[in-house]
Amino acid sequence: MNKLDTLIGLLTVPLLLVLISFSLQSCAGVGAMVGGSVHTYQGEYSIQLSAQQDDILEAITTVGSSMGLEVSMIDKAKGKISLSNYGSPAESGLIGKMTSQSIDVQVAEAGKKLQIQISVQGNFGSGTKEGGDKLFAEFKNKLLEKIK
Repeated sequence: MNKLDTLIGLLTVPLLLVLISFSLQSCAGVGAMVGGSVHTYQGEYSIQLSAQQDDILEAITTVGSSMGLEVSMIDKAKGKISLSNYGSPAESGLIGKMTSQSIDVQVAEAGKKLQIQISVQGNFGSGTKEGGDKLFAEFKNKLLEKIK
């Protein structure tokens, strides 16, 4: 009996790992079905500033970071910056939530205007116009608060 107990013990761990793996994969499938198909939205926005901001790219970087976005491109000479986030692999794998966000900013009118392109893609409502508008509103509010 001792050898049988040892054999059962050795087989239990790999079997549990296989069962857990299948469970996680099925959760992602269910999440993807609940979250619906993936949608994509791109929108053009602008922010008019009351005065020129010499450190606007640094402020944009800080605000983006606070929103979970990383700098994916910066050109200080041209006054351009891109921020992006491609979602969480854990959320994608566990619940089937797929998201990506990007904010491209062009400084214009001698630093008094920001021309912004928002791109969102995902399910659970994140890849819609409403998702893009929500991302822009959060970015705008935080940026204006930062540069007060």
